[in-house]
Amino acid sequence: MRRFARSEDGTALVETLLVLPILLALIVGSFQLGSILAFRHTADKSVRAATRYLARLPEASFTVAPKWGLTEAQNLALTGTRSAGGNLLLPGWSDPTSIAFTPGTYNGTPTVRLRAEVPVQIPVLRAFGFENAITLSVAHEERHIGG
Repeated sequence: MRRFARSEDGTALVETLLVLPILLALIVGSFQLGSILAFRHTADKSVRAATRYLARLPEASFTVAPKWGLTEAQNLALTGTRSAGGNLLLPGWSDPTSIAFTPGTYNGTPTVRLRAEVPVQIPVLRAFGFENAITLSVAHEERHIGG
């Protein structure tokens, strides 16, 4: 029995089995964090482009029905094109109503603000008992210079 207690055979295997789950969780978490940051960057760029587009249109195009300017800006944020039906820039973000318009002023100058709620699916979270989706909020504001 004493010989068995002093034996060091297999200690490396036991240590590896203790550290491996933690190491794998850190690696997978790093990849997921990178993915979330890439989603956030793409969403931010698309909302910024849509806001800049909207800021250069006449005010009636996004405040008076049929609000064609707002519809085109929403399409621009979602697909990268002003027309509907293009490929989505981010998978799972297809709802134009998730992009809200807010008029405003800054030092007496009219501004245009778009705010978007972008759903992001993260399947790894379910493995740890969490909900597998988070929502990113992005916003951009520009001075209105349209006619």
